[in-house]
Amino acid sequence: MTTSLPRRQDIDIDAWDFTFVVHDCETGRDALPTTTEIFGYFGLAGSEDDEDFMTTASLVVPVGSPIARMAYQVSREQALIERAAARLSRTARYCRCAGAECAAPDELRLVEAIEHALAGGCP
Repeated sequence: MTTSLPRRQDIDIDAWDFTFVVHDCETGRDALPTTTEIFGYFGLAGSEDDEDFMTTASLVVPVGSPIARMAYQVSREQALIERAAARLSRTARYCRCAGAECAAPDELRLVEAIEHALAGGCP
């Protein structure tokens, strides 16, 4: 999944809400989930305009893998979600890319944000 970041001068990503999504998907022949999808997005509350959202990269990992377990742990606690959001927003805020597409919150940054949240570090 590509990460799209609206490049507008009036964006204040710290004022946006962050939603962290972790869910099992893609079932195998036995009807049990085989993968876990992990992603997040920042958005202006109540907005339906595509330019008012920024989506992180998406990870699709095996069910029960270490990163899937860590993501589920973060998703269950608001303080951990807020730490992950702070790390991701910092990455996007300091990105110097130009143009409509920005890869600042890519797969690696998403994993780092999850690890950072669990380590209890400062934003």
